[in-house]
Amino acid sequence: NDQPCEFIVVTDAAQRRRIADLTDHGKFIAQAPACILVLAKPDEYYLEEGCAAATNMLIAATALGLATCWVAGDKKPYAEHVASFCGAPPELKLVAMIAVGYAGEEPTHHKRPLEEVLHWETYGRSA
Repeated sequence: NDQPCEFIVVTDAAQRRRIADLTDHGKFIAQAPACILVLAKPDEYYLEEGCAAATNMLIAATALGLATCWVAGDKKPYAEHVASFCGAPPELKLVAMIAVGYAGEEPTHHKRPLEEVLHWETYGRSA
């Protein structure tokens, strides 16, 4: 119950543009109405805790009719720069950034069917 997570919600357009410029695959953050930075104190399970928090936010946003996209933070070369730019204390780790808004189009990617990814008892044994 360490509760290591901290969150910064960025809605300022100029600040989101700067964050987008710092990333390699998050350029669309500049167009999203909001970006949530998921940060964590570096304890033994900071990455698991931060990822769990980010996943819950993705699910909650979808339930509210919003679109989201997870942008990697941890271990990326820009992680410290983004966190610092947003005023996070230097000991916090940027786990993820979540762009939040309304989808302009339907996603073109599809998930693999459950029958293909679900295995019973041993790998390779399908339902």
